Amino acid sequence: MLNLIGCVRLAAKPVLEHTDQNVPVSSFTGVFNERRKSQEKIVEDAHFLDFVIWDKAAEFVCDRFDKGDLLYIEATPRQRKWTDGEGKKHSRIVFRVNSFERVSRPN
Repeated sequence: MLNLIGCVRLAAKPVLEHTDQNVPVSSFTGVFNERRKSQEKIVEDAHFLDFVIWDKAAEFVCDRFDKGDLLYIEATPRQRKWTDGEGKKHSRIVFRVNSFERVSRPN
């Protein structure tokens, strides 16, 4: 199984929601910067990834983390497919968080 492992910075404060069965869930966006050399200069490209976390871990993330916090995450990609009200099909990759920990900010 493919896993994403790495550090991401929270793009916004995670928000807690509940399913119809009252299961806690949170979806949030993480950002990582890719550094590369382009025409003899180092440039950074920001990449935004969507994550979902469930149950008590979702409650913990929403209670303890905020925009800008750096997390080390292990997650599994999942493809979400849906059809909108006009019959148009959509698809996107969302990473389901398996484990995480806060990364301390350098002083």
